[in-house]
Amino acid sequence: MNPSETNSKKLSAIIFAVIPLSVILWITIRLTIQDQAIYLILFSLFYVLIPGFISLKALDKDIIERFGKFTSVIAFFFGFFLLVVQYYLLNAIGCLSFIRFTPILLILLIIVIFRKRIAFSIKKFDVVEKLSEETPFFILTAILMVATYHYFFHMLPTKTSDIFIDFLYHMGNINILTRGGSLEDTRVLGMTFKYHYFADLYYAILRRVFPADIWRCVARYPILYIAPLISRSTYALISSKTKNKVLCVFIPTLMALFSSISPTSTLMVCNLLTSVNGVGFALPIAIVIVEVLVKSAEKKSMKLTDLVILFALTLVLTGSKGPFTLAVIGAFVIFIIYMTIDQRKLSLMQIAAFITIVVSFAIIWFTLLNVAVNDSNIQGESTGILKYIKLEIPMPNTDLTRDHAPDSKHAMLFFPINILYSFGGAAFPLMLLVPNLILALFCHREKKKDYRLVFCAICGCMGIGGDYFLNLGRNRTYFLMFAIPFVYFSAIGCFEMLYQNRKKVVLVLTTLFLMLNGYYMTQAIIENSLYQFYPWKIGSISENELEAINWIKENTDEDALFAINGSYINGKAYYYSAFTERRYYLESYSYSMNSGKTHDDLEDQIKKNDALYNDSSSREIADELNIDYIVYYDAEKVSAILENNYTLCYSNDEIRIYSTEHNKD
Repeated sequence: MNPSETNSKKLSAIIFAVIPLSVILWITIRLTIQDQAIYLILFSLFYVLIPGFISLKALDKDIIERFGKFTSVIAFFFGFFLLVVQYYLLNAIGCLSFIRFTPILLILLIIVIFRKRIAFSIKKFDVVEKLSEETPFFILTAILMVATYHYFFHMLPTKTSDIFIDFLYHMGNINILTRGGSLEDTRVLGMTFKYHYFADLYYAILRRVFPADIWRCVARYPILYIAPLISRSTYALISSKTKNKVLCVFIPTLMALFSSISPTSTLMVCNLLTSVNGVGFALPIAIVIVEVLVKSAEKKSMKLTDLVILFALTLVLTGSKGPFTLAVIGAFVIFIIYMTIDQRKLSLMQIAAFITIVVSFAIIWFTLLNVAVNDSNIQGESTGILKYIKLEIPMPNTDLTRDHAPDSKHAMLFFPINILYSFGGAAFPLMLLVPNLILALFCHREKKKDYRLVFCAICGCMGIGGDYFLNLGRNRTYFLMFAIPFVYFSAIGCFEMLYQNRKKVVLVLTTLFLMLNGYYMTQAIIENSLYQFYPWKIGSISENELEAINWIKENTDEDALFAINGSYINGKAYYYSAFTERRYYLESYSYSMNSGKTHDDLEDQIKKNDALYNDSSSREIADELNIDYIVYYDAEKVSAILENNYTLCYSNDEIRIYSTEHNKD
């Protein structure tokens, strides 16, 4: 290589690095320092990633060689699995405060017991180099995700604006999990708190270790670790199919920004890169589970370590996004059938893997997810897992069907049309790929099949089919979100197949179709209007409300019980419990269908809550319920009942807070 070529490459590398480094600097200053996200970085490294990696190396010294670029993601979630186990064990014995020490003690214990194996692994500098050689590229991908996310959504809300009910609900979840103990819901007295996401538990444990603010955990921190997890896992997935580094960077970025241009799915990207509903936290787990299962299929063997990893990952995935686990299990069943036909035998290890992931799913489902649903519950027709298998044929909400609704028996005609405009056009190549994979199963001219491509295509179809057929309302979209990386991977596989077989006509048509979708995406970038954030935005909170919330947080006991009349009435459900981090007798009952609370229970609570503000028996009810403070939200008038029976301890033009302390012994 001559000097001019060397200088040219160096210049290209410098130019290539300027933009991401600038973005890193901007994000570091704005989030890491200003918002104290250094807590998140330290926690993710020393309490999750490093314990997970060291534990895996102790279990299997060849873990990096076997899983390559996926190893870091597997290690992260394995470390979190260990942390989840520690949380519930320590909480059960009343020693949750010790969780700040247990991960460090675990690391020391593993190093002492397995020091020779770990030392041997660390000496393999070639392995470390192999693991890190792609790091600049997946970091670039994560940075592109962060930068474009900020461009599209301008997502750095404050406490007084851009408030979304799901953010508030997850803030409440984190508050409850941070408290530990019996895990009773702080928003509705007597409601058992079980239905939550492990993404919330992640922040709750973080707050047990560092003084991180709940608001920042929910609204600002997620992008700093979700984007790297998604980029690392999808980059590793895409690079297993193509060596083109431009595609490996571009496809994950495209996946995050344009997961779908279908009108029914424009909120998908909002779910991907935030804490809302745990999608971005769960999707990388689904990818690495598929990779572990594919590896066992390719090598026709599976280590005991793999079963341990599958159990851990499935448990975390179920706790993060139950529908994703159902999609993985369904796809794996079809994959086992495919493998059995192709290899003319049934793999016992794959059956063992299937049993492992089902058992892991069941442990979480029947403890944290399938909570006391019964016929008298306030909502819900089907109980438990049955709600996922009631089928329907919904009409896709596309431009073709928006103004007219043909008979439902003809709705299937619109199924392919809806698919064509999903995933930035990547679903169209998937539709071409599936029949070829089926034909290849019975035509044995191909000596070696790409099992990763087969599994990903099955996952793509499973996610799209789940979205289309399952009767879950807007929750069906989670199945579509599950399909995102697998659809894009399958599209690359389809292009490779078309290119190798010289099917030029189909290749040209597919390219033209993708160009058409590209036009719509470019138009969306120019107009910056394709994705609007959540439709259930609550709106801005007043300065008076914020002052009252701050007063409660600074001047009342952490275990104080509040009654409130305003948050549900004015549409700001869960705002007070989220920001004050206190307990409420009945702030809202919107999520009670997940708790086992019956209609009669809630009706009784609603009546008593109303009586506190409107009935002469207010004092007796407050004493019966052990309420410490009563929040009165009404800018127009003063309540005579509250004024005559309780002590006013705070007031402004909108909020009055009364103490009931003088009524108690």
